[in-house]
Amino acid sequence: MRKSEPLSAPQHQEQSMASIAHLFVYLAFFLVGVVFLLKVFSGRVILVPARKVAVVERLGQFSRVIKPGWHLMSPLVESIRTFRWSYTGQDGKPVNVVEYFVSTETNTMDVPPIECISRDNAMVTIDGRVSYKIVNLEQAAYNTDDILNLLYTYAVQATKQIVSQNSMQSLLGHDVTIGQSIAAAVNARLGVSGSDAKPRGIVCEDFAIQSIDFDEEVLKKNQEIGAQTRQHELTRQRAAAEHETVMEQLEMARAKAAAEQSAAYKAKQAELELQKLEAIAESERRAAAWRVMLGAGFSVDQIIRLENVNSIRQVNAKCKTRLVVVPHDFIDKMSPTAIAGLLGGDGGGSSGGAKQRIATHDSAAAVAGSD
Repeated sequence: MRKSEPLSAPQHQEQSMASIAHLFVYLAFFLVGVVFLLKVFSGRVILVPARKVAVVERLGQFSRVIKPGWHLMSPLVESIRTFRWSYTGQDGKPVNVVEYFVSTETNTMDVPPIECISRDNAMVTIDGRVSYKIVNLEQAAYNTDDILNLLYTYAVQATKQIVSQNSMQSLLGHDVTIGQSIAAAVNARLGVSGSDAKPRGIVCEDFAIQSIDFDEEVLKKNQEIGAQTRQHELTRQRAAAEHETVMEQLEMARAKAAAEQSAAYKAKQAELELQKLEAIAESERRAAAWRVMLGAGFSVDQIIRLENVNSIRQVNAKCKTRLVVVPHDFIDKMSPTAIAGLLGGDGGGSSGGAKQRIATHDSAAAVAGSD
């Protein structure tokens, strides 16, 4: 076996340099591989912050929405969607928003002053702030290119619409009510039903009015008109109160008159009832008298004549007259003493004098007495 010859110093140095060069080449390839692996697997483990969500896309298409916490993604296939939104800021300049993670809480967006025209043709400038909340990130990401710009546009349109429906006077001191009306109009444009935004995935929770500016001259004029309106309203209320008082008095008078009429009616009814009872008592008295006279041997004809005489006496006493109408045949059968008694006399005098005081007719006779 042939032994290798020892290397010379230059050869040994050259071999050492070649080994070192090979080592550096291997190390370079290793570092390139590590960098490549880090590049491939970088971002595959995602940490979503608290109160935020993100959209994962697979090959450029929507895959899922991930919630707060650690999430593992498929390399080279899945990626986090980047949201690029913009709107006009308070100073009128565009505000660009770039986000990977979207907040699930209520956010605010300042709206620059909006010039509107009220119902009474007054120029009104409203400075407000929109409070919104994204409730469906998938719809907010894919149904609209720029959801914040759309929200800003709808806020401006809704503000002009609500202001045009109100007068300047109605806008003063009603910031909260006007803001609620503007928020409702924005949600109507976004297609919000209740708390779910189906088409857009976003809800306008409130429109806070920071300030409402009017033209000073028009404002002063409207304040004067408002004072006159309030004065007229007070006058109308006083007139209504007076009218109500008069109506109450009239109603009380009607109730009193009705009570008095009812009392008079009841008194009349009581009087009629008393007369009825008196008539019944009189009938019973006469029936008893008839039974007594029949038992004493009087004939029916005699009893009837006595009844007639008593009746004529009662009429004569009530009417206070000395002229009494009696049946014709009854006079012929009466004695002078009976006629005198009928006239209220003592029965004295001749029968001729009594006869002279009798005036007859075909069916009746008049008996007159002299003072």
